[in-house]
Amino acid sequence: MKQKIIHHPLRDIILNCDETKLQTDSDNELLKSYTEIHDLIYALLQLKSKLNYEFSVHEDHIADADKRFNPLAKRITEFFAEAKYLTSSKAAKEAIVEIQQRKAEFQVELNDYHFTIVENQIETEGDAIEKDYELFAIEEKTLIDKFNAFRKFVSNDLHQQPSLFTIDPKSVEVDMMLLEPNYHLIQEFHGYYDTVVERYNTFLDRVEACYTEWGDSLFLISEYYNEDGMMDNSLSVYYAKNRHLLDEDRPKYFLSPNDKKIEDFRKTMGMLAHSDHNTIVLDISMNDVEAGVAAVAQELVLALQHFPKLMEKYIFSVETDFVDSDGTQVPVDDWKENREVMKWFVTLNSFPVMIFFLNDPETRSFCLFGDLIDKHDKNNSTENGIAFKSKEVNEICQRLFHSCYMFFMFCHKTGFDPSPYIEALMAEYDLPFTFAMVKEKYLEDVNKGIHFRAFSGRTDFPNKEQ
Repeated sequence: MKQKIIHHPLRDIILNCDETKLQTDSDNELLKSYTEIHDLIYALLQLKSKLNYEFSVHEDHIADADKRFNPLAKRITEFFAEAKYLTSSKAAKEAIVEIQQRKAEFQVELNDYHFTIVENQIETEGDAIEKDYELFAIEEKTLIDKFNAFRKFVSNDLHQQPSLFTIDPKSVEVDMMLLEPNYHLIQEFHGYYDTVVERYNTFLDRVEACYTEWGDSLFLISEYYNEDGMMDNSLSVYYAKNRHLLDEDRPKYFLSPNDKKIEDFRKTMGMLAHSDHNTIVLDISMNDVEAGVAAVAQELVLALQHFPKLMEKYIFSVETDFVDSDGTQVPVDDWKENREVMKWFVTLNSFPVMIFFLNDPETRSFCLFGDLIDKHDKNNSTENGIAFKSKEVNEICQRLFHSCYMFFMFCHKTGFDPSPYIEALMAEYDLPFTFAMVKEKYLEDVNKGIHFRAFSGRTDFPNKEQ
């Protein structure tokens, strides 16, 4: 017998061959399959080394993130205890206002930690490592299949038909035994992966538990302000629990009752229910104006649909302030002359019920025709009024009709009758349609069984109340 040595980056393959015979096709098939197995093990060990490094870095980051979370977790626990005491003892309003202010400041700090550390580092790293591990597992499955097929080939072909080979079967068995430790190194990696995943999940579970306690604190403060059941959303909760129930008493929800934003609103916006607060002031960034983004204001109203008593309280009670990129408030006279702001109000009323929540008649007008002001009939306009050509009047008429119609739908079966508010808004404009026409269209479509699709959008709500 003569030794046949195949140099491979993983290890030298050493087999014994009958030197008196020519190498056969069966020999070639065996050597090719055995070399491919070495290729796969070598590639997997390279990937394992990469993953080992990534996992060790990830473990260090988890340990650091956990350490940095300690003072935040401590403050959350202290905050919950304080909120529980103050709200249960009906503390002085000043104490609640003070804790509310600290809550807002700490929320900024907590959000920064979550987005910077939890999301952008720990979860992003975890997702990337998981993808690499999935590739590792796929390649390992290929290796297992090929190794099993090779063992079967050795057992069924090499041992049972040795005349087809020049390679000595015993030398193959010995070499396979020498290969096994490399194979086991791959299998052992799963234990390390499980350890890292457990640490990752333990950290996230701890963070989530603290977030839950933080949410409970916010709910306690929110409930403190809940006078006269203004934050009642029991009907919405009922349909959240019975999400597939589509009976005739179900409101036409534009935001699903199951949406987390409803729960967040319930936990954080209780101040709106307090009798001292009768106006909501929205700070609108001029960057959002230029980008045509009105989602924050719209989602406030979308949430109000689930709190009908609160919704009624804030009809015609929302004010808007506009803020430059440097945080400077834009003077009212300036933004009311700004054509981009006027067009932004039109964008705001792309959710057509928004006009019913603005308290300034001028901004309500911007909702209807802010984009049409440049097209107005200048010859017939005065300092006290804007005249439009018939085409623009028709467009404004359609917009107002649609807003009134949609407000009927928005309030449908919520227990709140919007009729007087629709009539009040229509009275501001001398347009050729009547309240009866709007209501007739609404009732006709309700009887036909019109449906609206609930949707989700941004997750943040305005945070300035008066």
